[in-house]
Amino acid sequence: MENLQNLFQQADDLLKKKKTSASLRFPSDLKDKMAGAADKSSKLRLITGTLRSLPASFERKYGAVSREAAIVRAMQTRFAGGTEWGAAVTGPTLLPSPLSGDPSADRDTDTSTLFIAVTNGKKAAVQQIACPGDLSDPALLEAMTERAIEQAVLLLIGLLSEEPSARSLLTPAARYKKYARSPLVSFAASILPWKGDGIGDALIKTALIAALAVLVVTSGMTVSEQNAIQQNVKDIQKAVEVYTAPPTTEEESGLPEGYLSKFASLYAVNSDVTGWLTIPDTNIDLPIMQAEDNDYYLSHDLYGEKDPYGLPYIDYRVPIQKDYWAKNTIVYGHNMNAGYVFHQLIGYRDADFYKDHPFLTFDTIYNESEWVVFAAFEANTDAGRGEVFEYYNYVTSTSEEKAQWYIDEVTARSYFTNPVDVNTSDTFLTLQTCSNNRADTKLCIVARKLREGESEADFDFSSSVNNTSRVKPTFY
Repeated sequence: MENLQNLFQQADDLLKKKKTSASLRFPSDLKDKMAGAADKSSKLRLITGTLRSLPASFERKYGAVSREAAIVRAMQTRFAGGTEWGAAVTGPTLLPSPLSGDPSADRDTDTSTLFIAVTNGKKAAVQQIACPGDLSDPALLEAMTERAIEQAVLLLIGLLSEEPSARSLLTPAARYKKYARSPLVSFAASILPWKGDGIGDALIKTALIAALAVLVVTSGMTVSEQNAIQQNVKDIQKAVEVYTAPPTTEEESGLPEGYLSKFASLYAVNSDVTGWLTIPDTNIDLPIMQAEDNDYYLSHDLYGEKDPYGLPYIDYRVPIQKDYWAKNTIVYGHNMNAGYVFHQLIGYRDADFYKDHPFLTFDTIYNESEWVVFAAFEANTDAGRGEVFEYYNYVTSTSEEKAQWYIDEVTARSYFTNPVDVNTSDTFLTLQTCSNNRADTKLCIVARKLREGESEADFDFSSSVNNTSRVKPTFY
């Protein structure tokens, strides 16, 4: 315990020096021991008690004891303590694990495994700790847990000290925030300034609130318009709840062949559901629809009711098939000045926002996938106002020449310089919304699908800056 006290003091000193704070979660049965070890710490807060349960959809995908679960627990700890950093330890579980390297010798060997994670909300470092046996001995279990807590504090110290060995473990983590908070809190945190926000995020959210206030006060927004906005938000929130709820046996049995089971509940509501789009650390966490035209979901909700703000939808020309992606999947969505649907895409006009939100998840009813953003541009689509950039007609072409044209055009027009390797064999995703400016242009975000073997840790966005020479619509 003396060693743990020394580590706590070392971490506390570093936190003070860095003018930051951290929270550490540990099992409640170690409360007395931990309190004694940390009784002199002022910047390192200890969190006990029960955290919010992991969503069923998350556990189905990652498991309750995993690297991802450790990140979510560290996120929850950070939120519970109201600190910049969070550290947590998962409970142990029995996992088959070869210890000698000889599979035949290790066939009947189990290893009790747990994970520790430390996060600042944007990135996380994770380590795995294993111990032979099933830890049925309470004393052995307590010893392993104490060891894990020591390792968590050491990892925090390493990150605060910017040690290369600790920093090499960092991986993007913002995508897990939605699992750490309740859906309602996640939604609020995505549109309101929240503790832990970067400067760019806080400024955008503050500007959004100010714009909304001005809009309500000065534009004469009618009661019916305000009610429509509130109803749209409720509809989206309800869709999130339906999507994250475990599907019933009846719902799963009603799915067409090849559909992912996680879409069963939504499909039971509306068979036009085609996917789900998530941009971590924003309020873009939405169902994606597809109809027989590009008009219907401009003005209809998930339940087929009239809604002036609609839902995002895939271009009707894009084929959605199992183990297949169109060359360029185009998704359209409204830019609501009140801050919803695709409004937060306007953040990509700034390189700092881009560097904080470079990844997104776009799953179709057949395929799960991760994407990396490499461009954001403004385009004119009205021939009466000048040259038209016909990005919206690049959908299924397999021509390498056409693919290179698209890459060159969107990169030249992008608000930020591109740090991502892109080539003609890549698959693209284009998100379109209105710019809501006097020129009545469109704002588009372009991403490519992560290639086989790629992970978020393979990318470095630090070199991206605002593109001062971007190609603008000709009427400017």
